[in-house]
Amino acid sequence: MSSKRSSQNIRSTFARISSYTEELLSHKNYAKIHSVFPNGFNLNFDGELIYMSYHQKGMLSAIGLTIDKAVFTALHPYLKEGVHVRFRSNQLMFYTRPNVFMIEITDQTIEHLKVVPVSRKTLKKVDLEENLEALDLFNQSGFSSNQTLFNVLEDIQKAKEVKVSHAKQLIGGGVGLTPTGDDFLQGLILMEQTLKQLPHIQEIVQTQLKERSTTDVSLSYYKALFKGYSNEPLVLLFEAVKNNDLEQVQEALSLVEEYGETSGYDLLTGILTYLQIL
Repeated sequence: MSSKRSSQNIRSTFARISSYTEELLSHKNYAKIHSVFPNGFNLNFDGELIYMSYHQKGMLSAIGLTIDKAVFTALHPYLKEGVHVRFRSNQLMFYTRPNVFMIEITDQTIEHLKVVPVSRKTLKKVDLEENLEALDLFNQSGFSSNQTLFNVLEDIQKAKEVKVSHAKQLIGGGVGLTPTGDDFLQGLILMEQTLKQLPHIQEIVQTQLKERSTTDVSLSYYKALFKGYSNEPLVLLFEAVKNNDLEQVQEALSLVEEYGETSGYDLLTGILTYLQIL
């Protein structure tokens, strides 16, 4: 039997692309599949990750690109770590076996997923802190099953500040492709940016990331956040807060809760903790 690939499998799709991803793709052409999940996969462009998935209402990642579900479903069985991918002229070519699977982007929208600034007064109008407390975040978060991380969280709440020693323990702390400690820290940094505060926590984390290791996926989300980009549900959340739209606040919180097994709850725990220690 020949080991050569057969003719190309070509599918056309509409795409939603975050502005952060669009900028990255403008100067990157080659990638490999980094990791594969039931609902998406990561592409590694020389250390920069892009998360590809199918269209879901309000769920575009800051580092994301989504395509039609039918095209994703056709491609997914061929995917595995290490498969080479080439991006050129609105075409993504997956060098899978036995086919070269090509996705042609015929139309697209660019979503500008920048962090939405709001005031403390506006936050209080929608009772965001009370809404988060009502979700019982802790028991759903990764902190509930990790005593070390729980101790760090407790110490932050008592000290009412985030110290270098806290960041050292939180970076890479926990399990999963985006560990609990990283998701929590990103929630804190998001609130610094949202409330236009001095980047105290961000600077601590940026410094510690030079010495501490975490997952490739977490690093990619840190890089996007440091540049002021956030995931779509969080953008929708603070747009709803800004518009004093309580129904949309609840809808956006529900979307955030859907992140991974505990990631959404870990992020929201970071947001709530920041509001508590202001």
